[in-house]
Amino acid sequence: DRLRRVCGGGAPPPPVPGAFTINAGDLIQVWTNDVFLSNTHRVLNPPPGDRHDRVSMPFFTGPSNDTVIEVLPTCVGPDRPMKYAPVTAGEHLKRKIDASNK
Repeated sequence: DRLRRVCGGGAPPPPVPGAFTINAGDLIQVWTNDVFLSNTHRVLNPPPGDRHDRVSMPFFTGPSNDTVIEVLPTCVGPDRPMKYAPVTAGEHLKRKIDASNK
């Protein structure tokens, strides 16, 4: 995985003993008005000879389809205008699926 930077590019997340990494999804990006960015999730195998254990356990969840997703008030201000119009979670998912099938 790579951490996505606001300025572009990315970097591998630093290993922290006893910690785990959470990939924020597209709805978190909308809710937070890009405070938290959605990453492309990918798992890389350790380099040859690396004997450290690595566990990747995907778990996907989300709000009910009729939940209205709108930018949180604390993520909007004079220096951070609203970037996203309100949308239901179901419509957002439909748009993502439609876009991936083009």
